[in-house]
Amino acid sequence: MKAIVYLLRKNLKNAILDTIRHPLKFLLYLFIIISMVYGAIMGFVSSPGDSSVSNIFDMRLLKGAYLAILFFISIPILLKGLSSGTSFFSLSDVNNIFISPISPRLILIYGVGRRLATMLVLVVTFSAYGGMVINLFDISVPQALLLIFGIVLMLIVVQLATLMIFCLASNHPTRAGIMKYIIYAVIFFTICTALYHLFSRGVTLNNFLDAISLPVLEYVPITGWLHGLIFAVMEGDMTKCIIFAALMLLTVVLSIVVLMKSKLDYYEDVLSRAESYHEFRESIREGKMSDKVMMGDREIKLRKKGIKKGSGASTIFFKHMLEGSRRSRFIFFNINTFVLIFTAFVIGFGIRSAIPGVDTTIIYLAAFIILAYVQFFFSASGDWVKELTKPYIYLIPDSAVKKLIMAAATGLIKPFTDGIITFLLLGIFIGGNPLDIIVCALTYGSFGCLYISSNILAQRIVGVDSSGGIFITFYMSVIIMTLLPGVIAGLIVLSLFAGSLGFMAATLLGAPILLWNIIVSLIIFLTCRNLLDNTQ
Repeated sequence: MKAIVYLLRKNLKNAILDTIRHPLKFLLYLFIIISMVYGAIMGFVSSPGDSSVSNIFDMRLLKGAYLAILFFISIPILLKGLSSGTSFFSLSDVNNIFISPISPRLILIYGVGRRLATMLVLVVTFSAYGGMVINLFDISVPQALLLIFGIVLMLIVVQLATLMIFCLASNHPTRAGIMKYIIYAVIFFTICTALYHLFSRGVTLNNFLDAISLPVLEYVPITGWLHGLIFAVMEGDMTKCIIFAALMLLTVVLSIVVLMKSKLDYYEDVLSRAESYHEFRESIREGKMSDKVMMGDREIKLRKKGIKKGSGASTIFFKHMLEGSRRSRFIFFNINTFVLIFTAFVIGFGIRSAIPGVDTTIIYLAAFIILAYVQFFFSASGDWVKELTKPYIYLIPDSAVKKLIMAAATGLIKPFTDGIITFLLLGIFIGGNPLDIIVCALTYGSFGCLYISSNILAQRIVGVDSSGGIFITFYMSVIIMTLLPGVIAGLIVLSLFAGSLGFMAATLLGAPILLWNIIVSLIIFLTCRNLLDNTQ
């Protein structure tokens, strides 16, 4: 135990010293911490009455959203517990701890505990939204703190449950398979129960809120129990408090008993997975995300061999198309597209149900803003990032601007494809002005151009080999600075013509942003062409 405490103390000390020795990294981390703490404090000290939108959301929506958050946190952790400790340990842990005379149980507790400490950062993130929850749902500060405490408790209990699952499934593939199907069955039951309630009673906003806050969902193991416990405390239901507290305590006790009684032998599994995880992290850090690293153990289907198309810089584009066809038959249609379509339909359905007779342009405007924000998380990397780590793009005798555009072409086409499909289907669902559909789709696609060009500009200024945290912070700052003039122009146009052309507000706001995004993206591509001059 002393060895583990010593290792933790030294790791913490080295991390602090490394941050202090890099002033830029230290300032950025300090800024992020201060911003999050300030947001959390200001949110909690502001009174509910300060908000003009107070009391507009139903409490059932909070219940459904909180249950979804708990599922989002717990399910991935439990599934990773079935993967023989996929990310419990790093390669340095294997080299330093596994050769030490330490109990396998203590080593496993160390790995899970360190992962828990990392995930507690989520709690700070969620606490920054505490003020918004207080205002939107008119709850008290103690109740908001209780919701945050529930997330902390969920992380602790789920990690203990993960230990139990790992102990039971280690070196037993059949058990692991059965447990995985049980977890999937719980998810399937929850979704089907809510959908059955919704469609059996009619698709209305009230029935939707009833469906996502059904009392039966509180009896879903672990996640539902904790959800029921937190809201039972908020509502003062002592009977439910006792029932769900007993179930959670039983889970904790059972996990500890299984851990203490099991005979663990997981070193070989953890060693191979730690090596794979180390290779994956190094590939991300160095920008060498090959298809082998991205797809893991999945088989790559060749289908076609040889590029056979293009000349000069355009060969890069056809190479990316060929690689994309090997990963999927539908190059520009993947899970991200389904997420966007689902999000757009939820927005359309929710606004129409909440505000009967609302103008469709308001729905398009809301969908466009939210989907543009979601796209940021989909455009973090692409084929062009991998291309910069290879020598071929530097050796092609062609214009640097053309090579950059061709390298980023698949990433530029994908947002336009997603935008056209999503807003066309949304238009079929809610109707409205065809011009709003076209402008929203194209403006959504232009955000893809802006994100990629901002990424190129950030890499040109900060450097490809810079620290991940520093690069992401600077990258987000570049996006804000490049996007702001277009948004201001759109708001000015909207304010000038809102009186006579208010029925097409989405077009009035989107058109200037579309034009600006395209122009500024081209300017960035032109000014950053010397990014390819550095062959190192």
